[in-house]
Amino acid sequence: MASTAADAARRIGIRLAALAQDGLTFAPTDYDLDRYRQVGQLAADLLAVLGAVQPPAALETLDVGWFGLDSLPPLSLGRVNDRQLQRALAHHRDPALATEFD
Repeated sequence: MASTAADAARRIGIRLAALAQDGLTFAPTDYDLDRYRQVGQLAADLLAVLGAVQPPAALETLDVGWFGLDSLPPLSLGRVNDRQLQRALAHHRDPALATEFD
């Protein structure tokens, strides 16, 4: 980062910090839209100076959707497995089922 970019980033950071600090006690309302616009613009300015805008990572979620149980993508087996999904659906369909502990 060039000296001019570092100076610009420092100045923007100081303005962001001051705006955030003022916002803790001096915002006219909890939803001060002008303050949000200022923070958004300063953040955009900072990204432009730093050149920190990157394309999304390969594993970043870019979309959401629903899958049928028979057409699920590969599961993260460290977090959930097929049996757990089947049991959760069974309990959703029949709330009277007894609680299961593993």
